[in-house]
Amino acid sequence: MSGKTGKEDVLASIPNSTLLWFKGKLLRFESTRAQVEISTDGSSFTSRTINVEDPRNLVPAGARQLYFSMDSIVSDGTYLYALYGYLLKDSIVRSSDGINWEIVYFPKNEDTWIVNKIQIHNNKYMVFYGDKMVVSDDGENWVEQPSYFKDFNARDPKGQILPVNVYFYKDNWIIQPYIEKYEEKITSGKLYITKDLKNFVEYNIEENAGTFLYIDSNVLITDEKVFNSKVIKEFASGTQALPSIKAVPNSSKVLVNGVLNNFEAYNINGNNYFKLRDIAKVLSGTKKQFEVGWNESKKAIELTLGKEYTIVGGEMQVSQNIKIENAYVSNSKIYLDGKEIQLNAYNINGNNYFKLRDIGEKIKKR
Repeated sequence: MSGKTGKEDVLASIPNSTLLWFKGKLLRFESTRAQVEISTDGSSFTSRTINVEDPRNLVPAGARQLYFSMDSIVSDGTYLYALYGYLLKDSIVRSSDGINWEIVYFPKNEDTWIVNKIQIHNNKYMVFYGDKMVVSDDGENWVEQPSYFKDFNARDPKGQILPVNVYFYKDNWIIQPYIEKYEEKITSGKLYITKDLKNFVEYNIEENAGTFLYIDSNVLITDEKVFNSKVIKEFASGTQALPSIKAVPNSSKVLVNGVLNNFEAYNINGNNYFKLRDIAKVLSGTKKQFEVGWNESKKAIELTLGKEYTIVGGEMQVSQNIKIENAYVSNSKIYLDGKEIQLNAYNINGNNYFKLRDIGEKIKKR
């Protein structure tokens, strides 16, 4: 989508505070204020002073508290997570009640480490800063790695990195870059949306529209304005066009336990891709057999090693008039014996296609 938003799209302004419903209570945090307002009915609030402890001794001795930031607070249902400032560095803190907090991460190797947001997505905890990120699978043990979005970072005239903002909507990642304009750091007016961290769709919104707080099918809320969702209507309604890749038909023969099998395969970017259920069908009865199922609660494909494949019909059929098709990067989650795995896959006419070698490597490791 292209174009700028107009005044008629702005519906309201946003107060400088964070509201969060957590364990049956409404919590209100104000930026840089070391207090939390707590309510059980949404009307009357009780003020409590926030206490931060360092039980793991992560912060250097004698460190002086400089500021307290609660601009970004997220919950995994058991704990709240936020950022707390020491020595011009933002430590990661968590709390089970919103009042008493513990430090779970403090950067040791960065001269400065100032960020403005902590995220939880698909059971992974993330903090983005500069061209790096700190991630955790449990909210307690954190490791540093290169950022997924370092290529979207800009630099100001002094060479300082202007890292992106990252948000989530359903299964989408939203990347919002910054730019330097008139000696001011502002949001660029560009959004990049992805489901697989590989293919990105670009959208235009109002320049310097503010950082996102909430999105649904009707409204887009930033820290400055509330917009009518038509500013990103294709994205909000889930109807944006996904980039397609040409899949060239390639009738392939594969030898499995001495038996030659004909597959209806496609060549995509120089690699052959096979239908997942065809692979499971020909391996059924061998030592490498696996079952293919669908987990409705996880909305994911489930593979179970060692279990005989259940035929659903249509396996190993080779079309007579197979033609070039459009292939789309598959966004399906895949679990192997209960553990999520990452595989490059494409969806062609409603079927998921994988590289035979990728499937073989995952099976061999188990």
